Amino acid sequence: MARLDRMIADGGGYTPTPIVDEQTKAAGMRAATAAIPAAQKAIAKTPDELLIDRINAQITKTQTSVSNLEKISTELGALNPSAMTKASGETNSQFNARVKAAEALARQNAMAENPLLNKAVKPTDAPAGKYYAWIGGTDTGQWQLYDIPGYAGSSTAVASTDTSSTLTNNNNPSPTAKLVSTETDAYGNVIGIYSDGTTKTLIQSGNKYKSTVDVDAYTLLESTFRDFGLEELVPEIKRFMEEGIGDAQAGVELRKTTAYLNRFRGNEIRRAAGLNVISEATYLELENSYNETLRAYGQQGFFGTDRKKAQSKMADIIGNDISATEFKDRVDAVVTRVNNSDPTIKSTLRTFYNIGDEDLIAYFLSPKETLPKLQEKVAAAEIGSEALKQNLLTDVASATALARMGITKSQAREGYQAISDVLPTTTKLSQIYGEEGINYTQKTAEEEVFGQLESAKRKRLRLAEKEVGTFSGSSGIGRGALGGSTSGII
Repeated sequence: MARLDRMIADGGGYTPTPIVDEQTKAAGMRAATAAIPAAQKAIAKTPDELLIDRINAQITKTQTSVSNLEKISTELGALNPSAMTKASGETNSQFNARVKAAEALARQNAMAENPLLNKAVKPTDAPAGKYYAWIGGTDTGQWQLYDIPGYAGSSTAVASTDTSSTLTNNNNPSPTAKLVSTETDAYGNVIGIYSDGTTKTLIQSGNKYKSTVDVDAYTLLESTFRDFGLEELVPEIKRFMEEGIGDAQAGVELRKTTAYLNRFRGNEIRRAAGLNVISEATYLELENSYNETLRAYGQQGFFGTDRKKAQSKMADIIGNDISATEFKDRVDAVVTRVNNSDPTIKSTLRTFYNIGDEDLIAYFLSPKETLPKLQEKVAAAEIGSEALKQNLLTDVASATALARMGITKSQAREGYQAISDVLPTTTKLSQIYGEEGINYTQKTAEEEVFGQLESAKRKRLRLAEKEVGTFSGSSGIGRGALGGSTSGII
C-alpha cells in the first residue's frame, strides 16, 4: 500500500526495484570479491607508480601501431618495390630479399595484366606490315611493334621478321636512320634496330653456342656422361652444341651416332634378336650389377681392366637377355659349386666337357649356354666325382642321365657308397653264375639304387639265392636309402 502511495505521489513515475534471483546475487558477490585485491593494490600505488603504468600502456599501444604500419608498408611494397623502406630491426640482407621478392611479384602481376612484358612469349598477333621486337632487359623490357620496311611498296625490306632466333642483319641502315633500340640474339650478339627498319650487328659475342641455357644444359650433360663412362659420346655432344641443336633434339640425334651404337651395342644385339631394347639407365644398371656380382665372388678381374673391352663383353651378355639375377646364379654355380668346392668336381667337369680352369667362368657366363644346361653340367660333374671317390667308373652320359633324374650330390654320395660296399661281391658271384645269365654290374647297381628298377633288384636276389651263405635274400639296397628310409646291403 505504501508503494502504491509513492507511485501516486510521484505521478506514476516510480520505477519498482527489480527482483534479483539468488544466483545472480552470488555471481555479483564473487566478482566484487575478486576485484578487491586489484583495487587495494591500485589504491596502495603512489602517484609516480600510477604515472609509470599509464606510460607503459601508451608504449604498448604505440608498438602495436608501428607493427601494423610495417605490415601495411610491406604489402604496399609488393605493389611498388621502389617505395619500400627497411622495417624496424630488419637487416640489409632481409630487406634486399624482401625487395627482390616484391619486384618479382610486381613483374608477375604486370605480365599478367600486360603479356607484352613477358619476353618468354613472343606475340603472334602483329598486324599486316608490322613485327614485334623485344626492347630492353629481360625483366625490364617489353615487346614493341615496328613497321616492316618495304611493306606495301617500300623500297627497303627486311628479309626476316622472326626476332626470336637471330635478327636480320643487313648492315645497311640509311644515313639518316636513328638507332631505336638494341637486342641480343640467341648467340649473344648485340643487334641494333634502326628507325628505317634495318638492323646492324653492333657487338660480336664470338660465342659459337646458341645460348647460355644450352651451354649450361650441355655442360651438365657432358659431366653426367663422363660420370657414367660415356665419355666417347662427348665429341658428339660438342658437335650438337656448335650446330645449335637443342638438348631434346640432341638426344634423338645422339642415338643415331656410331659412338652411341658402339657404346650400347647390347641393344643392337637385342634388336636383331627380336627383343625390346632397354633404356640407357637400365643398361648402365645391368653393367653395374654384373660388376658388383663379380666383386662379391672375388672375380672382379674377369672383364679385364680396359673399360671399353669390359663394356663390349657385357654388351654380349645384355644382348642375350641375361638378367642381373641369372648372371648371379651363373657366377654362383661356377664359383661356389665348382671353384670353391671339392677339387674332384672341377677335374670331373674338365674331363666331361673339356673346360680348362682359366675358362670356367667364361664358359659359365657365355650366352651360348643356358643357365639350366649349365646347372645340369655342374650336377653331372658332382655325381661323377662321387663315383670316382669310391673308385667306381663314371662318364658324362651316365652322370648326365642321373642328373636329369634329379639325383643330388648328397644322394650320389650315399648311393655310390652303398654300391661300392656290395659291388665286389656281386661282381665275383656274377662271374661264378654268369652261365645262368645273372650279371650284376655297376650299371645294374645304379639302376637299382638310383632308378629303383625291379629287374635290377631281381638279379641281385637271384644271386642271393645262389649263394645263401653270403647274401640275405630278404634285404637289398635301394634308392629309398638316399632319402633317409631303411636300406640294406646284399
